[in-house]
Amino acid sequence: MPDIYQGCEALDFSLVDPDNRREPDFATLEQQLDGDEQPDFTEDARWLSGRLKQQVIARVLSVRQQKPSLFRRGDYLPLTATDPHTSHVIAFARAENDDALIVITPRLMFGAIAGHLAQPAGSMIMPERLANRRYRNILTGEEHVVTDRITLEAVSTCSPVILLSE
Repeated sequence: MPDIYQGCEALDFSLVDPDNRREPDFATLEQQLDGDEQPDFTEDARWLSGRLKQQVIARVLSVRQQKPSLFRRGDYLPLTATDPHTSHVIAFARAENDDALIVITPRLMFGAIAGHLAQPAGSMIMPERLANRRYRNILTGEEHVVTDRITLEAVSTCSPVILLSE
């Protein structure tokens, strides 16, 4: 279950428990999701407005609706990068039968935006049940053929990669 309070789909820097005590700005939240535009992880304003967070949540929840068994019953597979900067990357997969979802996301992104983090290098070895398959990035629509590894040079420092098997 996602732990998303109503109105916290975008960023919320309040110092109180956000248990719906304030009326969310529904007009702004709806406007930020208008259209079918691709998330743009290169603009600071999109990070700071919460628009990117909201777009990622919407895309992942859409996949969850399409593949509920993958999220409910799929095996959790932690993935490890072979790089000195592995503390800057979190990766895991969910797999069930023919369905698989690979998530590779950077940590400490505000430092990356400011240019304080190195670009990840190295690679991530894929378990056999994830390897040698075609995937589509749900954030960009790009197709990826995953062999026995994914190189991290292909993963932007500031952009998560969420690959859904085809």
